[in-house]
Amino acid sequence: MNQINGMNLLLKNTIQASVINYVGVIIGFSTVLFIQTQILSEEEIGIIRLLADKSLIFVHFFMFGMQSVASRFYFYFEDDKKEYSSFMTLILGFPIVMLSLGLVLATIFKINLEVVNFNYIALILCFYIYIQILESYLSTKQKIVVPSFLRDILFRVFFIVGLLLYFYRLIDFEQLLMFYVGIYFMHFFLLLIYFRKHLTFRFNLNFKNFNRPIFKEIAKYSFFLILGAGSVTLISKIDTIMIESITNSQALVGIYAIAFSISNIIDVVKRPIVKLSMPIIAKKLKENKLTEVLSIYRKSSINLMIAGSFMFTLLWLNIDLIFSIIPNSEIYQAGKYVVFFLALAKLFDLSLGVNYEIIQCSIYYKWNILLTPFLAVLSIVLNIYFITKYSFLGAAIATAISILTYNILRTVLVLVKLKLHPFTANYLKAIPLVFIPFFINYFISIENLIFNLCCNVLVLFLTFILPIYLLKLSDEFNYLIDALLLKLRIIKIKKD
Repeated sequence: MNQINGMNLLLKNTIQASVINYVGVIIGFSTVLFIQTQILSEEEIGIIRLLADKSLIFVHFFMFGMQSVASRFYFYFEDDKKEYSSFMTLILGFPIVMLSLGLVLATIFKINLEVVNFNYIALILCFYIYIQILESYLSTKQKIVVPSFLRDILFRVFFIVGLLLYFYRLIDFEQLLMFYVGIYFMHFFLLLIYFRKHLTFRFNLNFKNFNRPIFKEIAKYSFFLILGAGSVTLISKIDTIMIESITNSQALVGIYAIAFSISNIIDVVKRPIVKLSMPIIAKKLKENKLTEVLSIYRKSSINLMIAGSFMFTLLWLNIDLIFSIIPNSEIYQAGKYVVFFLALAKLFDLSLGVNYEIIQCSIYYKWNILLTPFLAVLSIVLNIYFITKYSFLGAAIATAISILTYNILRTVLVLVKLKLHPFTANYLKAIPLVFIPFFINYFISIENLIFNLCCNVLVLFLTFILPIYLLKLSDEFNYLIDALLLKLRIIKIKKD
C-alpha cells in the first residue's frame, strides 16, 4: 500500500511539474521563436547563449557534486537531526569555499581580465550552483512544483520583460546582460525563501561530526562525481563554445541556439521524473530493493519513450511550419537539421530512462570516472571534425553521436553490474508505432502548413496515441488519459 501511495504521489507531482514545465516551454518557445528573433540579432542571441553556457560548463567543478550528494545520501541522515544538520552544512558551505578559491585563482592568473564578460559569467555560475543544490534538497522532500514554476515560468517571464525593455530602448544591450544576470539572482533568492520555509535543520559547524565513515564516503563520491558530472556538462555545453572558437562567429552560435531551443521541447518531461526519482532510487538501492528499482527504471523508460516520441513526431512533421512563422526565418531556417539531430539524440536519451541516476545512486558510480572523461574527449574531437566540415550543423551531429554513445554505455553498465534493463514486451510493442505517422506523412502532401499541422495531429492521435491506450502498453499513460477523460466527463467512474 505504501509503495502504491508513493508511486501515486510521484505520478501526481510529476504531472503537476510537467504541466508547469510545458507551460514554461510554451513561454520559452514563444520567447525564442517570436520575441528573441524579432528583437535581437543572431549575434546578440549568441552572446546571451554563450554567457549561460560558459557559466554552466564549470558548474560541477565548483559545486563538487553537492546537488547529487543531497539526493543520494539524504536518507542516511534523515533520522538523526544532529548529523543531518552537519550533512546540510557541508552541502551548502562547501561550494562557497570552492567559489572563493576559484575567484582567487582567476585573479592571480588574470583570467578575469582575459575572458569577455567574466563578471557576468562568474555571477551566473554562483547563483546557478545554489539553485541546483536547493532544488536537489527540495526534491528529497518531493517539493518540485514551486522550483519548477520559478525555473520554467517566472525566469522566462522576467526575461521577456528584459527583452521588451531593450526593444523600447529603455535599456541598452549591456544593461540587458545585467538584467539577465539579475534574473538568476531573483531565481536564487525566491528559491532560498521557499527553501527556508521547508528547512528542517540548523547549521552545524562541528567538524568532529565529519569524521564519520559516511562523510569519507561522501568525499570519495564527490571526487568521482566532479569528473563524471563535469564531463557530462562539458559534453552538453561544449558545442556552442566550439562553434564560436572554430568559426569565430557569435551569429552562428545564435542560429544554433534557436535550433537547440526548439529541440529542447523533447526532453522537458524528463526533468520532473529525474528530480523525483533520484531520491527514491537512492533509498531503494540503500535498502537493496532492486525489484523496486527495476520497476522505476522500466516505467520511466516506456513513459519517457512514449512522451518523447510524441513530441519528436509532432515537432519534426511540422518543422517547416515552425520555421516559417519565426521572424527573420530566412536566417534561422539554416538550423532545421540541427533540430533533427539534437531532437533525435534527446529522444534516444529519454527512451533509455533513468540509467544515469541508477549509476549515480549505486556503488558503481565510480565507473563514471572512466566513461565520462572518455566521452568528453570524444565530444571535443567530434566537434572539431564536424564543425570544421559542416559548421554549426556539425556541432549537432557531434552532440548526437556523443549522447548516443554515452547512453548505450550507461545502459550496458547497469545491465552488467546490476542485472537491470529498461526493456519489456510492451516497450518493444510501442517502438513500431513511432514510425507509422512518418510513413503515412510520406504519402500525404498538403501545401497549406496549417492544414498540414491539423492532419499531422490527427494522424498522430489515430496511429500512435490511440493504439498505445487501447493496447494498454503503459499503466501510467492510461491512468493519465483516463483522468483527463474523466475530467472532461467523457467517461464515468464504474460503480460496483
